[in-house]
Amino acid sequence: MGAGGNLNSILEEMAGQVDGLLCIAVAGSDGVAISSYVPSGSMLNAELAAAQLAAIFRIARTSADKLKAGDLEDNLFTSTAGQILIRPLGQESYLAMVTTRDAPLGIVRLVVKSYASRVEQALGRGS
Repeated sequence: MGAGGNLNSILEEMAGQVDGLLCIAVAGSDGVAISSYVPSGSMLNAELAAAQLAAIFRIARTSADKLKAGDLEDNLFTSTAGQILIRPLGQESYLAMVTTRDAPLGIVRLVVKSYASRVEQALGRGS
């Protein structure tokens, strides 16, 4: 699958730009991982992360709709150990980046935003 190989390369390229990265995942809104990148040393399970983040993604999108807040651009949440940024890729998938708490949020947001269209193209949905 050529697009998958290209998608893996894009995720690996993204990973090289973010200190404190734990995982990058592209998943369907059903929670099935399409592609992921987990750096060596990270103990995060990308498939489990994709499934859990899909539920959060759906809740955020539904909440934005019900509150008439416009289209969801991204969803960020932080914990004492890390931060997770989820960005929709159309209606049926999303891109998520999981980092340590000290990862620079501005860089995380910039990388996710700037690579989103390339990821969509690799999925065969981009313009």
